[in-house]
Amino acid sequence: MIGALDQRFNRNALHPFIQFCSGVLVTILVTGGAILLGFFIQLTASHLFFGWALCGLAALPFFAQISLYRHVKATADALKTGGVAAGRIAVSHIVGRETKNLDEAGVSRAAIESCAESFCDAVVAPAFWFAVLGLPGLFAYKAINTMDSMIGYRNIRYEYFGKAAARLDDIMNYIPARLSALFLLTATLIDKRFSATRGYKVLRQDARLHASPNAGWPEASVAGILNLRLGGPRSYDAASGKSAAAEWIGSEGGDATRSDIKNMLKLYRAACGVHILFWIVTILILSLLS
Repeated sequence: MIGALDQRFNRNALHPFIQFCSGVLVTILVTGGAILLGFFIQLTASHLFFGWALCGLAALPFFAQISLYRHVKATADALKTGGVAAGRIAVSHIVGRETKNLDEAGVSRAAIESCAESFCDAVVAPAFWFAVLGLPGLFAYKAINTMDSMIGYRNIRYEYFGKAAARLDDIMNYIPARLSALFLLTATLIDKRFSATRGYKVLRQDARLHASPNAGWPEASVAGILNLRLGGPRSYDAASGKSAAAEWIGSEGGDATRSDIKNMLKLYRAACGVHILFWIVTILILSLLS
């Protein structure tokens, strides 16, 4: 639907204000359609004996907790068995940057950054909006997040057309990004090599250096926790509109290696456990209060 509306309404020959208004219209149509679909399924489920199971099945495909783990682990495995060349191919499936010239540190850094950022996008944010607004909230978030990944670029084609989707994605991820950082910092309890103190320090200093107002929170936390230097300059396809210039996050840390991807995965598993525990406790408290 996003692709079809992009082809239909996005015209670079139009005045920038008209492009922006067209983008707003597309954002409303896609988000509204997602909300209506979620509402219809949830309303239908409310009249069924096992309606909760139907809602659960409808929500399940939108959580990429296991898929994210497998893709990041595949990068570490590729580095181990096939070297840097194999690692570049593996990490290219989960990042948008050019990977053909990355060394081991670049491949490892890209995998770790993707895991940290996607912990918010693929795990925490979907659960948050599902908890707050049910299926309509979950479907709306995933629609907005998908629009951001497809049209939320600062290039000639999408600078104005995709602005509404990009800003709405920023709004939707504002609370989840900060919760993600909290879960990651809490997860440091599982391993004495992880430092919550250092993670919090880098978070306070460097989260604002990220190009995204949200992605810097989990990424800076991870940089401090694992004592790594993340971010920094990278290469993108010229058509993407993404800037190759980027600040270093956790500049006092070391270069990432394959073993650091393994550490990231360990931290990620623990953070997912903290995330689940958070919702269990929240549900119990709300049940006692109701």
